[in-house]
Amino acid sequence: AAVYSDFLGRIRYARRRLHAAAPPADALEDAVAATWRGVLGVGAALSRRSDFVRLGGDSITALQVTRSLAFSLVHDDL
Repeated sequence: AAVYSDFLGRIRYARRRLHAAAPPADALEDAVAATWRGVLGVGAALSRRSDFVRLGGDSITALQVTRSLAFSLVHDDL
């Protein structure tokens, strides 16, 4: 059981490092990350591999993100 627990701990550590190592790559990904932070109310840095649902997203917040991004794309020339 201790070996399994240690293995799970290593996987969690690797996942955190992997997520932290992939910041948004361009202006569009920055806009998506900013929208997620605003809609989900998360202050943490987001990566390209952040999980919307694990951050608290659901179908309603997905619609809010979509609407916000559509507005930004039309008005901000991303």
